[in-house]
Amino acid sequence: MKFFCLLITFLFIFEIVVMSQDQNIKVESEYNSDKSVSFKFEKKNFGTYYLQLNFKYLENANSIGYKGNITGYTGKLITIKPIDPQKPISFSYNYSYIRGKLNAKIDTGFVYLLPVSRGKTINVLNHSFLYSQYFGSQKPRNWKSFKFEVSEGDTVFSSRKGLVVEVNEGFDPDTAVVYASKNNAVLIEHEDGSFARYSVLKKGSVMVKPGETVYPHTPIAIAGTFNRAGDTQISFQIYYLVEDNIEKKENSIKNMQHYFSYVDPVFHTSSGDMHLKGYQNYSADFNLEHIAKELTKREKKKLGIMPLEN
Repeated sequence: MKFFCLLITFLFIFEIVVMSQDQNIKVESEYNSDKSVSFKFEKKNFGTYYLQLNFKYLENANSIGYKGNITGYTGKLITIKPIDPQKPISFSYNYSYIRGKLNAKIDTGFVYLLPVSRGKTINVLNHSFLYSQYFGSQKPRNWKSFKFEVSEGDTVFSSRKGLVVEVNEGFDPDTAVVYASKNNAVLIEHEDGSFARYSVLKKGSVMVKPGETVYPHTPIAIAGTFNRAGDTQISFQIYYLVEDNIEKKENSIKNMQHYFSYVDPVFHTSSGDMHLKGYQNYSADFNLEHIAKELTKREKKKLGIMPLEN
């Protein structure tokens, strides 16, 4: 039973790399007066998505479809023109999408803040990818996932400026089974296209909402637990989209497809900037330079931060 609980606990980590077709994006076609056809999208959610549109059947036109990143709520993908302008274009198509910005230029040397209060000392553990250990499946690229052991009631803070693109909350801890869909989490997209996922959050404690920009050391939520007996923690991952063939389907756990690559970030601690090692304690620290690093002049003014001297 102990093994079963441990395995299920890690399902939430795997689910963030699985594409979900939940109709957050709708693609529609429109015939124009010159017999061309335009394809447009509508997007409900915040943040960047990668979308592929493929033609299953196409007559009286040539097109390789569409592959690209999309932002905003609406936009045009492609317009195809008839080979014979006297005849209409006949077609059928499908499309797939996944959250993320393909070919993002990730700043792997960016210095993150520890997601806890300044001066707080935490113990760091590394999550294993149990599907690899027990089922022989391949790990996600550069797999890295942290467990920060904290105290009950501790606040979770943002490690970097970004856009809140997804919030899941309202779930109680469960001593037996912890499913991905029942895990309180906040997902934040950074300017360079990477994501930070803060999870194992206390039910009803999330302080941010989708569409909100958070700054370094912005309160996000209260740390939670996977069981009522304790083990208060913050689960933290940074990852970005690297797989462009999002139509691939895994046939089994062993052959599961991974779409993201993970980052082993540099964190600022009271002892300096460093990669974190498991089973070691680190004390959180930061200064004005860390807070203001990615802020615009307007944001600095809004937050009352004076320009930094050279």
